[in-house]
Amino acid sequence: MQDKSFCSKCGTSLGVFSQNSSTYQTRKSRWWYLLPIFFGVIGGIIAYLILKDDDKALAKNCLYIGIILTVIGFVIGIIFEIASAAMMRY
Repeated sequence: MQDKSFCSKCGTSLGVFSQNSSTYQTRKSRWWYLLPIFFGVIGGIIAYLILKDDDKALAKNCLYIGIILTVIGFVIGIIFEIASAAMMRY
């Protein structure tokens, strides 16, 4: 069972308390997805290293997005290179 905890002074959420593990887990902002989107696998690795202790799922997703977008970029680059080489023959 999970229970949200809030600051008694300002009402800000402090995180999710899990009674099974007796620890607080803070949820990180989804803005972290921008790092691998803009910087590819390097951004994914940086996001993973920063987030791995706080939000394991977000850290893994950022790493996966970085890897996938880098591979897509390479494939598109190879396709354009092949198309460019084919056009230069004529």
